[in-house]
Amino acid sequence: MACSSFADYTLQDCDLEFIAQKTGSVSQAFLKELVKRTIQFSFEKNNFSSLNLSVDQASILEALSEMRMHSNKSVGSIVGFNFFKEDA
Repeated sequence: MACSSFADYTLQDCDLEFIAQKTGSVSQAFLKELVKRTIQFSFEKNNFSSLNLSVDQASILEALSEMRMHSNKSVGSIVGFNFFKEDA
């Protein structure tokens, strides 16, 4: 996941290498959506305020979990999200 996607936000306790392993070889579109959903989760945790919004590992994993939950192999192959690393 490119750090530049989070350029406007503070990253707190994020192991981006771990996240990269979790996402494997997913498409750029998937990663872009993951960033958007992560920011949404962070925004909710920040009481819907964009002031001093920070992104943490938990928000990234929540977004990833939600996106994986609603994808199956056939749907994933259609939209390009056809590879997911299993949780370790």
